Amino acid sequence: LEEMEAKLRNLQGDLVAPSSERIHLATKDGIVVEEDNQDAGIIPQNDGLRKRGAQPGHTGRGRKIPDSFPIVEVIHEIPLNQKGCPHCGKPYRDINLTEDSIEVDYEVKVIVKKHRRKKAAKTCNCSVPAIMTATKPPQIIPKGKFSTAFLCFIMVQKYFFQIPLNRQILQWAMEGLEVNAGTIIGSFKNILNFITPLYNLLVTVSRTQKHWHVDETRWLVFVETPGKTSFRWWLWVFASKQATVFVLDPSRSSQVPKLHFGQDAQGVINVDRYSAYKTLEGQLQRQLCWYHVRRDFIRAKEGNSALTDWADDWISEIHWLDNLNDDRIACRNKAVLLAEKQVLLENHLSKMAAQWDTQLATLELKPVQIKVLKSLKRNWTPLTVFLGDLDIPIHNNVALYLSINYSEHCQKTA
Repeated sequence: LEEMEAKLRNLQGDLVAPSSERIHLATKDGIVVEEDNQDAGIIPQNDGLRKRGAQPGHTGRGRKIPDSFPIVEVIHEIPLNQKGCPHCGKPYRDINLTEDSIEVDYEVKVIVKKHRRKKAAKTCNCSVPAIMTATKPPQIIPKGKFSTAFLCFIMVQKYFFQIPLNRQILQWAMEGLEVNAGTIIGSFKNILNFITPLYNLLVTVSRTQKHWHVDETRWLVFVETPGKTSFRWWLWVFASKQATVFVLDPSRSSQVPKLHFGQDAQGVINVDRYSAYKTLEGQLQRQLCWYHVRRDFIRAKEGNSALTDWADDWISEIHWLDNLNDDRIACRNKAVLLAEKQVLLENHLSKMAAQWDTQLATLELKPVQIKVLKSLKRNWTPLTVFLGDLDIPIHNNVALYLSINYSEHCQKTA
């Protein structure tokens, strides 16, 4: 009964509780920086005394008008019926003075380009064409109705800003441009022929890397597939320093990462404990995610409040492990300090290993505690691969962020 109640509380928490692992990735000097206050043991404080935004007495910075855009002058004339004295009727005379103000405007308009290619006739008797014609700028779809810039604009609107194609068509209709959806889709299919070689090149580059973040997330494809009874597909992400590759596949089997990495890839993959990644051992080393281990203890205490102290103790140990590893990475260019931080980190891991070993041997544990600690013991080697390389993080937040956010982003545009 206790186990069933714990499962019920965990399921209710999955449905309604806020996430404890919200990930925010910012960019600093072109490098992805992870900001996860809760994982770092930092809880933002809000005492309710200071309101958000500018505070009373703030001097402000004034209006900032960008100076990188061209300025279009608009002359406003005084109407003739107002350009006179309201008492005697005599007209005002013009003076060379104006009162200027600036505003930012945005102008969207559809234009039709007419390309007039000039011709020239030869003036010699040589065996060359009699008439020469100026060349036209190349189009991605030769003799296509739409310019390359216009097709790029449509794709950015659809796939980056999540504006569906039918809504764009309605917008153009307001501008007086009638566009058939089938024509645009046909153009997209032609563009696919140009994108596919680029995608294949990115896959090739990805295979040459030495470190990857890998994850998979659900993806619904509402098309019947022979031999498949559901609409659930899987979006896989393979993120490395130079390339990030997404693979959409109806299967979640180990064949997907095997096919991506091929036979020659060597290195380390940051992954979760999904069994499909075990088949890559011998070719690739797994660095399992410590934040998934942390989640085990969170779920244990959420399911049974009697385990709160035990779980919180382990969660604190994982937080301290994260901090020690950050300190070690910060000293990568200082050999002496780096050696000291390395020793502290290894001692902490030894302490954690002794702790789960002692608890399994001596304490009267509940089934959920035994399950969590045995999982920690079984996965200890792939959890500690990061010790030998400063560039290997202890978590898989990068892949988690990419897979979930890309999935949400694209399915909103569908």
